[in-house]
Amino acid sequence: MRSDGERSLKGTRLFPAVALMEERP
Repeated sequence: MRSDGERSLKGTRLFPAVALMEERP
């Protein structure tokens, strides 16, 4: 599994919408 930092950066760059959804509780 990748670290949260990498997931946040890649997630935000590739899928900003998905990143926002993942940030939600």
